[in-house]
Amino acid sequence: MLILVRHAHAGDKRLWPFGDVDRPLSARGHQQAEGLAQLLRELPVTSLRTSPYRRCRQTLVPLSAALGTEPEDEPLLAPESDAAALDALLAEPAAQGTLFCTHGEVLSALLERWRDSGAVALPDEPSTTAKGASWIVEETRGTRAAHYLRPLRIVDVRDEDPATLAR
Repeated sequence: MLILVRHAHAGDKRLWPFGDVDRPLSARGHQQAEGLAQLLRELPVTSLRTSPYRRCRQTLVPLSAALGTEPEDEPLLAPESDAAALDALLAEPAAQGTLFCTHGEVLSALLERWRDSGAVALPDEPSTTAKGASWIVEETRGTRAAHYLRPLRIVDVRDEDPATLAR
């Protein structure tokens, strides 16, 4: 088993006045990162690998704390990476037990590659990966299949409008 995660919400990059590599998570993104830790903390994750971008590293902070392991930077998870090279990395036996945090465009290219080649069985939906969502890739009898997990947003009810909570 390996896990692919799209970084949590980081706001609009057009409004960020600095380099995109330094764009941080938004408040919603931090909630999604907490939700990710809740969803994945019980899975047999032995290592964390991340794009060197700040928002990817921040997405893994709660899970890293829960697992007691620090994420390692992986350049193949950066936005400009090659899908074929990443696919080769993910196919290595050493990738088993690893959670990889990357970007939407990287996941889209990888999923398209898998759909075209049939190398990994994918569900028809979704066609894109939401921010803070993940794919669990498992191998059974030589066949790899991916399962989609929607993002879970942990909300502190003290921060919510009471009218919103009543709905």
